[in-house]
Amino acid sequence: MRYLLTILLLECELVLFAQKPALDTAALSNWPYIQQESISPDGNYVCYSIVAGDRPPVLYVQSTDEPFRLEIAGGGQATFTADSKRLICQVAGDSLCVIDLKARRAVFTPGVASYQLPKAGNGRWLGYRLTVGELAVADLYSGKQENYGAVRDYLFSNTGKALVIERSGNLDGKAVQLEWVDLGGGQKKVVYRGTGLSHLTFSDQENRLAFFAEGVGGERTRQVLYWYRAGGDSARVMVDEGTMGLEAGYAVEAEELEFSPDGKKVFFWLRRIRPVYPPTRIGASVDIWNYQDRFLQYFQLGDRQRDTLESFRAVYQVRADRVLRLEEETDGFGGMAELNRAGNDNYLLTATKYNSGEGYFKGVKRSDMYLINTDDGSRQIIGRGIFFPPFTQYSQEGRYVLWYDQIKRAYFAYDISEKVCRNISFRIPFPVVDERDGYSVPPTAFGCGMWLPGDSAVLLYDQYDIWKVDPRGRRLPINLTAGYGRKHRVALRCSYSQQDSGGNEVLVDDKGGIILCALDEKNKSNGFYRINWHHGGIPELLQMDDALYYFSGSLSYSSFPNGLWKARDAERYLLRKQSSTEYPNLFITADFQSFKPITSLQPQQEFNWMRSGLVRWTTFSGHRGEGILYRPEDFNPKKKYPVIFNYYERLSEGLNNYLYPTYCRGRMNIPWFVSRGYLVFCPDIYYTPGDPGAGIYDYVVSAAHMMAAKPWVDRNRMGIQGHSFAGFETNYLITRTRLFAAAASSAGVSDMVSQSGEADLASCAGQFFVEYGQYRMAVPYWENMEAYLRNSAVFQVKKIATPLLILHNRQDGAVPWEQGVELFTALRRMSKPVWLLQYDDEGHNLGGKSAVDYTLRLTQYFDHYLKGQPEPRWMSVGVSARWKGIDDGLDLSGGKKSVGK
Repeated sequence: MRYLLTILLLECELVLFAQKPALDTAALSNWPYIQQESISPDGNYVCYSIVAGDRPPVLYVQSTDEPFRLEIAGGGQATFTADSKRLICQVAGDSLCVIDLKARRAVFTPGVASYQLPKAGNGRWLGYRLTVGELAVADLYSGKQENYGAVRDYLFSNTGKALVIERSGNLDGKAVQLEWVDLGGGQKKVVYRGTGLSHLTFSDQENRLAFFAEGVGGERTRQVLYWYRAGGDSARVMVDEGTMGLEAGYAVEAEELEFSPDGKKVFFWLRRIRPVYPPTRIGASVDIWNYQDRFLQYFQLGDRQRDTLESFRAVYQVRADRVLRLEEETDGFGGMAELNRAGNDNYLLTATKYNSGEGYFKGVKRSDMYLINTDDGSRQIIGRGIFFPPFTQYSQEGRYVLWYDQIKRAYFAYDISEKVCRNISFRIPFPVVDERDGYSVPPTAFGCGMWLPGDSAVLLYDQYDIWKVDPRGRRLPINLTAGYGRKHRVALRCSYSQQDSGGNEVLVDDKGGIILCALDEKNKSNGFYRINWHHGGIPELLQMDDALYYFSGSLSYSSFPNGLWKARDAERYLLRKQSSTEYPNLFITADFQSFKPITSLQPQQEFNWMRSGLVRWTTFSGHRGEGILYRPEDFNPKKKYPVIFNYYERLSEGLNNYLYPTYCRGRMNIPWFVSRGYLVFCPDIYYTPGDPGAGIYDYVVSAAHMMAAKPWVDRNRMGIQGHSFAGFETNYLITRTRLFAAAASSAGVSDMVSQSGEADLASCAGQFFVEYGQYRMAVPYWENMEAYLRNSAVFQVKKIATPLLILHNRQDGAVPWEQGVELFTALRRMSKPVWLLQYDDEGHNLGGKSAVDYTLRLTQYFDHYLKGQPEPRWMSVGVSARWKGIDDGLDLSGGKKSVGK
């Protein structure tokens, strides 16, 4: 791994590069992206799409062994058949393409709106709807095809044993008939006639079907739940207003619908029918805020709107012919309502509602977690006083419920059969919290890897290693990776296949070998190890590289690629490999040691790109600082460069991330600025609860002093930029130092006191988030007003001498627009250089033309202060509101130049 502290080597020699152009807006608008990658079940083919700009995507299907690649212009959604013989894809222009992979030819059928394959079929059946309203059902084995007219919807059963078709039943288009087709025997039967069909759902056995339809009662339309069993004459009513167990005041809601694995229960939702009340005597519409309210009026009003839509999980028991409402009106915290699928859906996991935003207050009752028996509706409490939406899951075979308690900082396993709850992680050293940092709120867990067969053990993560834990608590936890991760500061995690599993299938071979992904904390290298879950030990190294392949999670705010696709019937894996200088191309591997390239895109090679390196220094407080320095490809150590410091918590784990060049949506786009001759430095920041600004100053300003000492840095032309929480950090920094020639803050808090009092935002506001969330103030402002004032830029404006560009939008749902206005108006009154950009109809982040515009203005702003370019007119004299949308003021005519500090 390269370290830029050793850049003295570069200072001794001048590396000459061919002159390449800087990134421009055309490059940003047309940058290629690889999407929709997948691998055939036999591992012999892959497919993927390449999208660039507004042009239609191009679909590629490619052999993993031979020099064969087929290109389909406009190819979209693509699916390999289960037998790996064909690839089916939708093509722009209403065409269907069927690619015979053996014959390697494509057949196009025009006028196709959509297609469908059985989810777990054998490759035999294909259904596709024609734009004229017909459905074609093709037998790909025999080549025969049957068409059905006036089709509105259709659905294959899981393996393709049956097909149901919804067809218009009369000329007005409202009435429909539902037809059951036995694909094996060819028999057809109309099983329902009526209106309003939705949510067609097969049982796992593929011999039962459930669906909703409209029923008319009195003056209103209601939903009725129907079901049909193969061989019967017609569908019959399962649940309506007269069904035993359906309580008064509740109605069937046409939402999610599913059978239990044995097909004996059907789970659905009931909607509460709200009575209509007359208005008050006076008729005034008034919100009454009372200090004794459990929830603030703002949240109560939101609940009031949701009440008419609120639904509760219920079950229909087929044999008993009755309905049970499982959830109470007090249930529903964090959306928790999970069935133990592996345990035949005999239990529903739920939790009671509570005021999570004030759950850290002393005396506030927190959530209780329950298991509800879906046979009789009985409730068993399994956890009390849950602080936050906890990590919860059922064990693989449904015997246990596992969760992490943030207050007790431990994992608990509830034994469903014994009705016993056990702390199973009391001997594991986690979570590990860096002493230099931490939220005041109790930390979350590092996660769960997998359950072992028979629910005999569960694999849990600490910061580095993996532990094998007995859910019964009879055996002590075993460090499965033998402390290797902690000793070498390498985070080890299970690898997960995306193929047919939604990312939940751990890569395990027949002998218990688990493929682990790894991230080295020291040099940020990434790769793979193997461990055996039977006996554990020192993991076997497969591959570690100065690149980024895959990592199933993140230890900080860096983002990691999590795409790893396994061929269903072969030991072949599709994944990406990338670095800051290598495009994230697709590769095939069978052993995680050798990787064969599938794609070879390198668009960055056409431009003056960038290099990333890890830099370490000592902060003012004596701590080790760490960050990423991005420098241009044509970097010349004999020149002096302007530097922009960009930050957000900790980003150094992303050293090998390939940063796509895009328009600035709030945070600056690093490739854009580096390509245009800037150095960009991203220091990691650690914080102290109660005084976050101290850590911000310690790490960012010490990093700036370190960089300013480099002979290739222009110490008089250094700037800072941050978005969201980093916008707050930017606002704070310019109250503490005059080191920077320019600052740009996007959607940042400037007044910690008023931010604490906010109540009408989706996130990032209110007492909880300021005290115990990202802002880490630890106590309310009346207990430490000095700290609040010290960390609020609006109360320190007299100290600000740095020009500031603010981006803040009225529709920001995370940080109030007033936070930007407060700082702008204060600086404006003092005649200090400050600009505020507000984009209509934009929120916390920008998109579309707004992002293009902001990118250009942010570039002009830094070019003026850090490169000495002339001021654009929007900065020098402004643009009157009367010319909004007519004159952008981006021209440089008449603007004065800046010579830095």
